[in-house]
Amino acid sequence: MFDDFGYHCGTIIWESKRTKSWSNDWCGKLKRDQISSKADISILVTKALPKSINNFGYVDEVWVTEQSYAHGLAIALRSGLLQMSLARRAAENKGEKVDNLYDYLASIEFQHRIAMVVKSFQTMQKDLITEKNAITKQWKKREKQLEQVTESTLEIIGSLQSIMGEKMPEISGLELRALGSGIDDLED
Repeated sequence: MFDDFGYHCGTIIWESKRTKSWSNDWCGKLKRDQISSKADISILVTKALPKSINNFGYVDEVWVTEQSYAHGLAIALRSGLLQMSLARRAAENKGEKVDNLYDYLASIEFQHRIAMVVKSFQTMQKDLITEKNAITKQWKKREKQLEQVTESTLEIIGSLQSIMGEKMPEISGLELRALGSGIDDLED
């Protein structure tokens, strides 16, 4: 039996009996055939089951089943063989793979790659700090400009009020309060 990638996963040997009564000798003969053919699993399909088996079961290291259950049993056993094969392939050369991994981790090539990652990280961190400083500088510049505009506006309004007196209409948002910080007064 082969998997979808062409790997041999195991062999199932089949035997079929069409008799009216069960014989204990069948399992022994099929087990010998399994060993000589180097099969992984043996299945005996028979109309006459042993008294201890209803539909299918495991007798003396041989799967025994009625014909109506043979297909389902084969699918289940085949699935088991595929899983075992996959596990065996994963474990193959495990020691060699660990040695190769260790050699790679201890190699100059790996050290250079890690150094490149660290250098890239440091460059990104430096760029981020530079960007943060530039943005902070811009914010401070804009904040100073806003303070100057607010201060100048309040001075103009103060001058106009001293000239016009009570005839000066109130401008919403620019009322002179107890001369606070300017920006906070505009936000209220």
